[in-house]
Amino acid sequence: MVDENDAVPPEQQPDLDSPTAPEPQELPEPLAAQDYGIDAPEPVDLEPPVMPEPEPVMTPAPSTEDFEPSPPPPPPAGPSPGGYAPPPPPPGPQQQYMPPPAPSGAAGEKNKVLAGVLGILLGELGIHKFYLGYTKEGLILLAVTVLSFGLLSWVTWIIGLVEGIIYLTKTDGEFYQTYVAGRKPWF
Repeated sequence: MVDENDAVPPEQQPDLDSPTAPEPQELPEPLAAQDYGIDAPEPVDLEPPVMPEPEPVMTPAPSTEDFEPSPPPPPPAGPSPGGYAPPPPPPGPQQQYMPPPAPSGAAGEKNKVLAGVLGILLGELGIHKFYLGYTKEGLILLAVTVLSFGLLSWVTWIIGLVEGIIYLTKTDGEFYQTYVAGRKPWF
């Protein structure tokens, strides 16, 4: 609700239907620094200063006659960078049993894995014995299988299976000592 006291008299109301807009007011001129009693600042040069080129400095090369290399720095005391000190050296000389290495070459080198697999798969024919150089034992296994017309092949197969497992469970050194150097023919 509009109160009569709040109403704007018609002479003060803008005429919205007239095509002319009210006259813009003129803005005052900006004041100069002299109007306030201040000296005007000098104009600023915005160009970067030009730096003169530095003159090259010539130094003589050091003489190799006067140069002595410094000794390397001592190792740091205390724990290593990993946080742990290195283990102390063992007390006194210790000897561990090391079996002699297998001879290299085609004649002396026998693979225990191949001998074990041959014993497990073809043990009834004695192939693993021929591979290790036991010709007499290989012929015995082959003869029992063939002359029994396969009826006793289960016996020779069990012998080959057991020997193949024994070959595979021995270390390389034990296998070499027992079956290559020691020439143990059975089990």
